Amino acid sequence: MHIDFAHHHKEWENRIEVRYLSLLALKTFKVQSSPIASIDPGEPFHIREVGKHWLMNWYVVREKGVTLFGPSPKSIIEPISKEEFIESVKDHTKSWGEWINDMHTRPDQAYAILTLCRALYSYTYGEQVSKKKAAEWAQTALPEWSSLIQNALIWRDDKREEQVDHNATYPLTARFVHFIIDRIVG
Repeated sequence: MHIDFAHHHKEWENRIEVRYLSLLALKTFKVQSSPIASIDPGEPFHIREVGKHWLMNWYVVREKGVTLFGPSPKSIIEPISKEEFIESVKDHTKSWGEWINDMHTRPDQAYAILTLCRALYSYTYGEQVSKKKAAEWAQTALPEWSSLIQNALIWRDDKREEQVDHNATYPLTARFVHFIIDRIVG
């Protein structure tokens, strides 16, 4: 189904992100892990365990999700406070201290930079916005990093560029990630 969709809608190729999980998993994620089936950009269909570390995702689903069919997310997912959301953002941000070690391609670096821009926005304002909106905000809020953030927006859209030295930009990307970690986590 997903392959057919991407085939018929080329603009969505490698952009589809879907989760399949049980109703019980959504009701109990704060206290237990459950299997979730996922399709992510750049990753094939796979199953993994998720629990409380996905709180910020479920917060966004609960607060901003649009019901196409079935019950509202607010009737399934227990209330999540802004404080819980912010704490989840902090925990997620901390993890980037290790994850950045595996982010050497430009698309991976773009993902890291834009994700951390969104984390800083979420931490600052208590809400999650698109990576693009967060990056635009961060360029103004962090003028010393503006050109790197702008490059990340370009790298994200130019994933197939192969005639580049991916490692040349990695040290600055890693410094940015650690700068944001220090800013959020302290």
